[in-house]
Amino acid sequence: MAGISGGYWVIDWFKSEWETLVSAPATFVISALIFAFVGYLFKQILSQSKIETLEERLRLSAEKNLDFQQKLEVKSPDEAKQKIEALEARLIEFEAKMETFGPRKLSESKIVELSNSLAECRGSLISIIKDGASTDAQTLSSSFHEVFRRAGWKTESPMVLGLGNPPPSGIAISIPHPDTQTREHKLLVTAFENAGIKFDLRTDLAPYLDTKEQQPVAEILLTTAL
Repeated sequence: MAGISGGYWVIDWFKSEWETLVSAPATFVISALIFAFVGYLFKQILSQSKIETLEERLRLSAEKNLDFQQKLEVKSPDEAKQKIEALEARLIEFEAKMETFGPRKLSESKIVELSNSLAECRGSLISIIKDGASTDAQTLSSSFHEVFRRAGWKTESPMVLGLGNPPPSGIAISIPHPDTQTREHKLLVTAFENAGIKFDLRTDLAPYLDTKEQQPVAEILLTTAL
């Protein structure tokens, strides 16, 4: 249809110039016909070229969309869940590897996990003690302060120098003897265990001698791992 409608101008031209063509020499008539025919062919070639270019662009666009859909396509909700879980596992593995470089600190996912677990006992007080000679203790202290801040706990942060019995893991949690442990103590230990954080548990925390209103539930000692 595009070719037929594109040729209307030739018919219109012949109608308007018919008398001139009839009275003109045969050579002029032939030349005019040749030029008209060549012009018509040239226009048809250009139109066809544009159509083919557009069709090629549409084809390439369709192929790209199909390729993108195939990469994202999942056959069932279970398959989608498996892919998401696989990505999450890779992220956790990557974060664990990153923790081995530079001073120790908690990843964002660990901070979120711990703070969510500890939020049940918001308002409790925890003492986060850092070894002043340890670079790891500085960064870990910041991480744990953020954990307890998000969980709604209160914190205090004394500093020590020259540990006589440093914990091999670099993290020691001191709580009272099992006979006097409370819900907060059990929640604290369970939260660390569930988060996969290595620590040394000490159950020798003696009662504080001062008479301030609120006593720390436990002490967390931070230093460099052996």
